[in-house]
Amino acid sequence: MKKLTKALLAVCIVISLSLSLIGCYTVGVGEITLVIADGEGTEYTVRLDKFEQKEGLISALEYLEEKGVLEYTANSGPYGSYLTQVGALEENGSQGRYIGIWTSVEADFDVSAYATTVEHNGIKLTSSGVGASQMTLTDGAVIYIGYLSW
Repeated sequence: MKKLTKALLAVCIVISLSLSLIGCYTVGVGEITLVIADGEGTEYTVRLDKFEQKEGLISALEYLEEKGVLEYTANSGPYGSYLTQVGALEENGSQGRYIGIWTSVEADFDVSAYATTVEHNGIKLTSSGVGASQMTLTDGAVIYIGYLSW
């Protein structure tokens, strides 16, 4: 009886640990629309169940890059990862041109006096107040990547 109790306890511990590790990463349901404002406004529809959302928008970009659809580069900053190149868009500090992100997800809105908006297909998007790696990806979200100029 002691052996059975120990075996059941070990199985419960393994299951608990497995579930807690799985809980660290989320796999969403639905899809997001990713727009790259590269002159043509290239749109990508990304299904949330195709990748683990370990790092917000970065996870979606990694998925698209692995599929050979879109290239990107990012650097780490105090507010999470920030994008330096996405598709044909490329940061150029000497020209005062940086990559900005606008979103339809209210939880990620920039609430400062510096917030900006863009419109895409009739949807008003607000500049993101968080880094790309901290963005929220929910079903129906529209994320727009374009240039910020200083």
